[in-house]
Amino acid sequence: MIKKMIKKHPIFILLVTVLTIATNALETVANLILIYAINTIVDRKVKLFLLLLALMLLGYLVHWVTGYYTNVLEEKLIQKENHDIRQKYMKNQMSIALEKNLDADKMINVVTNDVLLFDQQYLKGFYKLFNCIFGIVFSAIALVYLHWSLLVLSIVMTICLLFVPKLVGKQLSTTTKNISNRNDELLKKLNDWTKGYKDLLWNNALFQLWNQTHHQFHNLEDSYVDQKKAQQTAAQLGAFVNIAAQAMIIALAGYLAIRGIVSIGVVMSAGNLAFQLFGAVSVAPIVLFFYSLGLQLKIKLNP
Repeated sequence: MIKKMIKKHPIFILLVTVLTIATNALETVANLILIYAINTIVDRKVKLFLLLLALMLLGYLVHWVTGYYTNVLEEKLIQKENHDIRQKYMKNQMSIALEKNLDADKMINVVTNDVLLFDQQYLKGFYKLFNCIFGIVFSAIALVYLHWSLLVLSIVMTICLLFVPKLVGKQLSTTTKNISNRNDELLKKLNDWTKGYKDLLWNNALFQLWNQTHHQFHNLEDSYVDQKKAQQTAAQLGAFVNIAAQAMIIALAGYLAIRGIVSIGVVMSAGNLAFQLFGAVSVAPIVLFFYSLGLQLKIKLNP
């Protein structure tokens, strides 16, 4: 799938790659500039401090601009791929229709709900994972530049962060499957009853339509709520471990500054770089998990 996308849209892929690298690199550079800006405060060099502060803000501004265009281009690529998947699937179903009856409910569910899930999990998951990799690489390089011990502690904390998705992984998998299955049930029920709406109308029983389908609607709605609960559990647990890991990095940087091994500016910058690193690390396993779920849908869609 990804190889096909690269072959079909090489220019788009190249632009997204360059912008992703630039976005993460600029964030790292801006955090490193902060070190020298803080150090100039200690040395009471006001003009140099203001200059470095302006450079840092400029770095963040370009970082936000490149991030904006990265997300827009990613969405364009994803929607192009969604269109191709729907087109191929519909043509395949029309070929099947020549030999046997189509399952209309399944076909409608695939080109609507399943393509949407595939979009959110596999395609968006791929780009998020791509972005996470560069975020981890640049922040790790910056941390080892500040002091090797900061990177060592970061690796230990990273291992802790990687265990978070495993605590809720099974629940996330179950809720995603439930959404697809319950959507199938709803569409089948709606299709059965709406095909006979004329008979219901003549028999003054049209009001039964809601009575017969509201249970399936509730099941689907509850499935989305269950998925959100699982997602938020993973996100909040990951956020807590992330903050705890950042605090330990800042504490180590503070200890190194007190011992005179690093400057005061490193303490604040180390916290920002840890935020960048752990943010990417905490997101990556969850994204990777959803990406694996998307692979299951890929088989169902057969794009």
